[in-house]
Amino acid sequence: MDGDLVFADASEDMDGVGKAVEICGVAGQDVVAGLHTIAVRFDKRILTDGFKAYLQFVPAFREQVKRLAAGTKVYATQRAHIASVELDLPGVEEQTAIATVLSDMDTELATLEARRDKTRALKQGMVQALLTGRVRLV
Repeated sequence: MDGDLVFADASEDMDGVGKAVEICGVAGQDVVAGLHTIAVRFDKRILTDGFKAYLQFVPAFREQVKRLAAGTKVYATQRAHIASVELDLPGVEEQTAIATVLSDMDTELATLEARRDKTRALKQGMVQALLTGRVRLV
């Protein structure tokens, strides 16, 4: 369902503990979380769609989930770990505003990265043309 979070329930390093994706644009479709994932649905009156995806980057959230993760080679978390996290959150309107700004920033970064990649490919093509002798500088 739109707005659900899907958390990885295991990670080979602590940085992967608590990583999640927010499900968007699947209205009317059946979606099933795969193996080694935990699907979580939050009350939309407390946590708004769009904002939930950024929970994994909130230091207080990350620290609480990391503290509860168990394992030596693979760190595992459970639904109870996620449910036990306590956070002071802004109101729903502010969450929506924050999510909008962060989403706009993500979009701008993606645009800039695509532009950088295109420029890098163009530069590589120009260097290749010079090195093969197809283009000569006078």
